[in-house]
Amino acid sequence: MNRMKDYLIKNILTFVLVIVSFSCLAQNADTLSVSQQVDEAVESMLKNGQACLMNNEWEMARKHFSEALEKSPGNLTALFFRAFADEQLGKFNFARADYEQILKVVPTHFETRLCLLLLNQRDSHLTEAFDQANQLVALYPDSASVYFARAGVEKEMEMLELAEGDYVKALDIDKKNNDYLLSLMETRLYMAKFDLAYADLELLTKRGVARKSLQNYFDICSKRIVPKKQKRE
Repeated sequence: MNRMKDYLIKNILTFVLVIVSFSCLAQNADTLSVSQQVDEAVESMLKNGQACLMNNEWEMARKHFSEALEKSPGNLTALFFRAFADEQLGKFNFARADYEQILKVVPTHFETRLCLLLLNQRDSHLTEAFDQANQLVALYPDSASVYFARAGVEKEMEMLELAEGDYVKALDIDKKNNDYLLSLMETRLYMAKFDLAYADLELLTKRGVARKSLQNYFDICSKRIVPKKQKRE
């Protein structure tokens, strides 16, 4: 799970697209009021909050988004980013409440559903996380991130065969993603599939990952792999 969350944080700039996606959705959502149109003051608060997120200033980010919500109650963008900040602060119930409020308005919003899934996994609500992962796969069957997220839940629930399969599906969609490949390799180690794990490690090094950073994994595989001659004997 940590690798999935790190992957999201590492690409946090893409979250700016949430503003655009929520704006588009708002045009077609009858339940949204005129007060949700973001004025200049609220827009400034949102930008300041996003800047704080990018600097890992979670508490200050939360402050900016809460102020935006005071001026624009129910603002979806502010709710999303405040939930994300709350999660980093360990305020899981607050984060969950904001994510769920968003989904009441836009039930299929990808980023919100994915973040809620990961929040439930992080908060050890694995059954809920697994159900949400299955729903996301049904909604977004072409998303590598969804399979990666579900694999992380399956791995934590010790459903290793399923996790391996989902990591493979994620890589089928996003073949060059080293985070996915590394997670697949680790899962295969847990499954004692040392030959396959070793092959994954070799591929990672061919892709430019420093062998030194993977040496512990190489050592584990080397100790467990039975030479082919010995197998035939």
